[in-house]
Amino acid sequence: MPNTNYKEPYLPVDQDFEELILDLVATHRHGKIHFFNSENEVDDTSGYLVQLRKIGIERWLIVHDISVRMDKIITALGKPGPAYDYYNSFGNACLTCEDLGQF
Repeated sequence: MPNTNYKEPYLPVDQDFEELILDLVATHRHGKIHFFNSENEVDDTSGYLVQLRKIGIERWLIVHDISVRMDKIITALGKPGPAYDYYNSFGNACLTCEDLGQF
């Protein structure tokens, strides 16, 4: 069952990324997913990509027995996901003097 404790509203995912995930699920790929969990912390899980579940407008990737919200994926099997730019901005925050909650 998906974790519904996220505080932020779901952001639609690019159709190309969703198609990539559907292809990975269809070929029963095994790998690692990095994502932001409901506490907005970087987390990861490994396993077979089992299913892409649609609940209303939200998309959830089921990896083994974990549900990962699609808009929170940083990388999926090494491919940048929807949250990659947000994750990458933490590394550049000092250069841009932008407070992203890291201070």
